[in-house]
Amino acid sequence: MRNRLRDSESKTNIILDSAAHAAEKEARDVVAEWHEKGRYQWNTYKAICRRNGSWGKHNWNKSLTKPLEDNLIVPWTRCFTGEHSALAIILRNFLLACCDVLYHRGDQLLKTVRALGSGPCNQLKKQLELSVEAIMLLEVHALDEITTKAREVNRLATPNIEACMVKVYKEIDKEKGKGSFKRCKNLMVDHVEASKKT
Repeated sequence: MRNRLRDSESKTNIILDSAAHAAEKEARDVVAEWHEKGRYQWNTYKAICRRNGSWGKHNWNKSLTKPLEDNLIVPWTRCFTGEHSALAIILRNFLLACCDVLYHRGDQLLKTVRALGSGPCNQLKKQLELSVEAIMLLEVHALDEITTKAREVNRLATPNIEACMVKVYKEIDKEKGKGSFKRCKNLMVDHVEASKKT
């Protein structure tokens, strides 16, 4: 069981690392798209920054979240949510192994207790059934909790990106004078490049 868990953890880490790396590379493309000639006038660019990346139909935080969602959220969901997720399968297999051990030990104990009569045997059988039910309920509760936490993580992506970008938005808003638009774009590229790992 431990080997399966380690193997699954290793595969999950590889998938998530690969997805995060792809999202990092795509973030550069997102910013490059903002800087295409004629895409934004300087006043629109600064207005978006002044409003922490979201103004009118423009939401740069969501744009920066998209590569993350496209590359990371899908593998994340496969690993952590739903009854067919990797974690659910590992949990189910573990709990089934626990039930097998419980049944095996219970059978051994029943053979020993049979000498005492049917009363203790019936009580032990009932206790075994209740214990197995309790173990299987753990799966339902654990999967519900895992799904809830995974959804919370999914919803945090855009607000976290915005929080990470606030500093550069403020710096860009302060830029003035000749060549400020170019400096604004350079600040944005540098910041996104430096922040990709956070």
